[in-house]
Amino acid sequence: MAVLWSILRFLFLGAINHQITLIVVESLLFRGVRERVAARSRWLGELVSCHVCFGMWVAFLLAFIFRPRFVVASPLETASPAFNRWYRAVATFAGDSFVIAVGGRIYNELLGLLRREVAVTEEERELLEEEVEQLERMGRDG
Repeated sequence: MAVLWSILRFLFLGAINHQITLIVVESLLFRGVRERVAARSRWLGELVSCHVCFGMWVAFLLAFIFRPRFVVASPLETASPAFNRWYRAVATFAGDSFVIAVGGRIYNELLGLLRREVAVTEEERELLEEEVEQLERMGRDG
């Protein structure tokens, strides 16, 4: 049951990461924000225009809020207990963040493939309609 719960958390957090990233990086709603940020700072402008960059920061936020514990760091044998607690907390947080970011990228790539497939299908449909119209015109004129 714990594995199923981890998979569901991964899927949900990846989907949340993807949606937040997509809304900020591509939507009309945030276009003005992206433009203002880019005008102030080239670096921040790139950040809010890049799926990978922004998605990683969203993943950090989601890992901080939800603390999914996808990754658990092993203790260092030679370190003190206090250092081990700090080290394991940081390593687990970083690992969880990257796992969430990967989940967001998986959604981004899969949905991108679907969008491209829909666009190709739509273009094919339009070309077929044009061809049918031309054939109908030739039949009437000929």
